[in-house]
Amino acid sequence: MQELRAWLSRLSRLNNSVLDARSADRSSTSSEDAVLGALLLAGPILNPSALKTIVIQSPGGLTKTLLRLERAGHVRRASDPADRRALLVELTSSGRRAAKEATEAVDAYYEELLMDLDLAEREQLTCLVRKVLDKLESISDMPSDPLVSAMLRPVGLQRR
Repeated sequence: MQELRAWLSRLSRLNNSVLDARSADRSSTSSEDAVLGALLLAGPILNPSALKTIVIQSPGGLTKTLLRLERAGHVRRASDPADRRALLVELTSSGRRAAKEATEAVDAYYEELLMDLDLAEREQLTCLVRKVLDKLESISDMPSDPLVSAMLRPVGLQRR
């Protein structure tokens, strides 16, 4: 178990480090890329609570990320017509372009990372990671919700 713990910790830290560096190469952050990607895939309009759950970011961190994206002209925040106390976050046209660029960059990174795994190995890795993530979500303050499940579990990859 000690060896697996060490490998999982290293994987998590190194993956975050590479994602941060690749985002910085595009004058972005991995948090901004995650929010843009979430809005592109699950949006284009979401409330901050849904975003927080999808991107796994603290409320304060998400607020800072949204401010940076708003200043860059990538998102617009507005009152929810159904509840004037609540906010909605919407991708702008420049935000859609930035989100597509970020999503393509992250997809290319993971394709490069996993290029030596055949289809069966990728499916096995997907199942194992989902199983561990399900457990992690059940013991954390960031449980998955139906929106996240729908995003992460496309039709072809339903539980077996």
